[in-house]
This record gives sequence, C-alpha cells and structure tokens, in this order.
Amino acid sequence: TATPPDDPGTPALSSSDDSCAPPAMEPADSPSLCAERWRNAGPEARKKMFALFNTTGVFCCLCRHGQVLTMCDMVRSGELLKYPIAIVDKLLSVYGEDLKVKLGYDIYCEFDKTLKRSSLGPRVEGRVSGVVPAFHGHSHNRGCQLQWHPMYMDGVGKEDFEGCERFFSLLNGLASGTRLATEFHRHQAIEQYVHFWGMQKHEESGKFIFNNYRQALQIIEEGTRALAVYSVELGTSDVDYERYLVEEGEYLQSLKSEPPELAHKLEYMEALDNLEKARYSLGPTEVRKIRRNYRNAHVRVQQAEEEVCRLEEVLEVEERWMPQSPEYKRMKDELACRKYRRALDNLERLVVQRFFELDKLGMSGVAYKMRDKIGKALKTRAEAIRKALAEYNRRASELKPPRAQLVFNEIMDMVSLGEFDLLRDARRDIRQLEWARRSNREAAAVYFNVKRAHEEIARLNVEVRRLFSAMVDEHVDYHRAISASLDMYPELAAELERRQQHANSINAKVVNWLYKTSCLPGFSG
Repeated sequence: TATPPDDPGTPALSSSDDSCAPPAMEPADSPSLCAERWRNAGPEARKKMFALFNTTGVFCCLCRHGQVLTMCDMVRSGELLKYPIAIVDKLLSVYGEDLKVKLGYDIYCEFDKTLKRSSLGPRVEGRVSGVVPAFHGHSHNRGCQLQWHPMYMDGVGKEDFEGCERFFSLLNGLASGTRLATEFHRHQAIEQYVHFWGMQKHEESGKFIFNNYRQALQIIEEGTRALAVYSVELGTSDVDYERYLVEEGEYLQSLKSEPPELAHKLEYMEALDNLEKARYSLGPTEVRKIRRNYRNAHVRVQQAEEEVCRLEEVLEVEERWMPQSPEYKRMKDELACRKYRRALDNLERLVVQRFFELDKLGMSGVAYKMRDKIGKALKTRAEAIRKALAEYNRRASELKPPRAQLVFNEIMDMVSLGEFDLLRDARRDIRQLEWARRSNREAAAVYFNVKRAHEEIARLNVEVRRLFSAMVDEHVDYHRAISASLDMYPELAAELERRQQHANSINAKVVNWLYKTSCLPGFSG
C-alpha cells in the first residue's frame, strides 16, 4: 500500500530519538527559532550518543496508512540530518523520476534548507516537499507554522503526519529483547515486527478510510454551519480568511531579531543596573551585611564595574550613561521589552511541554511507571506554568503602555491558536487588527479545517478505488498462479491456495468497511 509514484503522498519521517529538549544553540546558518526548541534541529556536534551501543535507534519513513516504506539504523549518533537525506534518496531511487511526494518531519522547516543544499537538491526540486507534523507544529514559532503546518498547506487533507510516533510507541517494546542481540537477530526481530505491523495496517485500511471519511464529512457539516454564523456576526468571507493568513505572515516576517549593536547596548544597560544596585540600593539591613562581608561586597562591585567598562569599550561610549540621559531612558524601556519577551518565551515553552506530556499520557504502549512519572511531571509543570505566568504578568505591567494580564485558562487556548507570537512585539499592541482578533482567528481556523476536510474527501475517493482495485488484482493474480502450477507443482498450488484463502479473509473485512464508507450520507466516491 505504498503511495503510487504518480500521485502526491504523505509519508512521515522520524526517528525513535526525537523529543522536546531544552533550548539548544542555533546553527550558524539558521536564524529560525525552531533550532532553539528541538534537539534534532540543533548543531550536529551535540548529537552524540553513549559509546556503549553501536546502534542507537532507527530512522524510518511510513506512508499515511501506517505502512513502513523504508528504515535505517542510527549508528553511534543521535538524529543527524544524513538519515532523512538517505531516506529521501531511497524514495527517489525506488519510485523513480515520476515521484511527487510530501514528507512530514518534525523539523522539516530546517531540513528543507539542508536538503536543497545537498547533492539531491536538483532531483527533489518540484518533486519532494514537506510539512511539520500537526502536533509537533505547536512547538514551532507561529511564522514557521504559517509556512509548514498541515492546517495551512494546500493538498494535504486532514493527515496529521504523526504516524511515526504511533509506530514507535509500540516498536519500543522490542528494545528490551534486542538491546544485547547480535546485529542479525536484531534486524530479524525488527523485520518480523514490521511484517506483522504491515499486515495489521492492511487489515485496518478499510476502517482507516471509513473513519477519515466520516470525520471529514462531520467537519464539513459542522464547519459550514459555523462559518455561516461567523459570516453574519463578523461580516467575514473566505477571501478574508485567506487575506488574514497573508497579513499575519507579512507581520511576523517584519519582526526582526535584536541586532548585535542593540544586544550590546542592552547588556550594557543591565550592567549599569547591576552596578547601581550594588552601590546604592542598600537598606540598613544590607549595610550591616556588607560591613560583615565587606570583602565579598567589594568584589561584586568590582566585577560589575569591570563589566560596565568592558561594554563601554565595545560600544565606544565616551561618557557613561546616567539615569537622566536620553539613551539611558530609551534603553531602559528596551530592556523592559527584552525581559517581557523572555518571560513570554519561557511561558510558551512550559505550556507546549505540558501539551506533549498530555499527548504521551494517552498513547498506547506507555507502561504504568512511565504514566506515573508523566503524571508527577504534569503536576510539577502546572506549578511551573503558574510561576512563569506570574513573571509574565509582572513584566507585562512594566511596559509602557502596560499589556493586559493573562490568566491560566487563557494560555492553553493561545498555544492552539498560535497567539503567543502575537504578544512578542512589545512596542505595539496589534491584537485589535482584523487578523489578530480572537474571534476572527477562530473563524479562520474553522475555515482552513473545512478546506482541508474537502481535500481529504477528494483523496479518500481516490484511495477507495485504488484499494479495491488492488484487492481484485491480487485475487486474479492468485487465481492465475494457482492454475498455472496446479498440474506441474501441486504442492506449490496447495500453498498458494492456502495463502489466497488467508488474503481473502482479510480482504473481506476491508471490503466490508469500504461498503460502509459508500453508505455514508455525503459519500461522493
């Protein structure tokens, strides 16, 4: 059931080692925020693994129906970009020059640059494109989501590109039995598991089509009604929703990161603040402490003075900024903006991690101890989110003019709508623009969901016909092979007949689900 080479497909790329990690240093050639949020998008030099194991995991590619297309070992390393490049090369070699496919990869926004710069660049142009999987997209910044999230990508339907995660949640059960096995026996166990997995996915293919068709029809029915209500209440149309997407992308593109000169000035401002606190912000209690610890206090003042002098040399400041100077006041406001953005980044990171833990808690194959650990982590995360929220509200109140305070329940919805990046520009409040209003964003989300559902229906109509044709062809092939070998090789004919009976019993279940699909109100295939 691999995706036909003449039809756009939706395989997913992933490894058994992709997880959310603390912020990493960004690659020198990549200004994207995604590299800071994902371990596998970070510098190659950091992707090391324990020397104890020669093979550290597997990297695989699945089609949207769950069939494993290809797989490779990760040898003495973490998730390096050479593995997805090897997967793409394999797909090009197998499916030929007519291949047109869309790949889902957790960091495709970064991988796309590497792929186009590689030797495969000319071969993949116009043939291989990609998306960031639906759930993993929550951890990418909003600008990245507008370009790479399946919700805003034409032609992908309602596919979430998270098949590899479901595959790994069960494949990880093999780890205990293969960890100390020889390379041959390890590959044998994985190959046997993939074989049974493929048979199971073929048996479930009819149900997969039925569930997706029913879900798409339900989304279209409910979404169309909701859009009609939004059209009356908000006075918006389909053209407006498409325009909102373009305007939001242009706005986020206009937001620039801090230039090096501004970063130095902000560091200088922080150093001046530290020096002022070390020198003058002393109450009676602090004075007594300093008298008791004069030497340590003197060292702190000295260090702050040295840091200020160093930055004055870097910025070529001839006269030290004083609280009454215009540059001091301007940088003081800019420093408040920086602290505000950092508090916002920390709050968003904690909320996204909470979403990931909640998702993993619902996965099949997660043992009791792991569920217990995740449950405890969620309690800790909730407390951390409350503290981060309090810090955000404190920084927001220090801005000029101050930003509105957030409450705990609001921030959960903001991640799903991608609204954190709308707060990042601390110099102006753009939430009153048409595309930034909560009601308009909710309406746009419904519109794009309905649009993807229509694409899913069109895709499923193709899959229904092809799956049924494939089963008919298989039945005819078995019949011809049995007839050809019946006289000369009766044993082979008997074995083929047994296999045909087994295939027919599976295909009968698939056909039953396809029949149920054809009976759905609104079926158009």
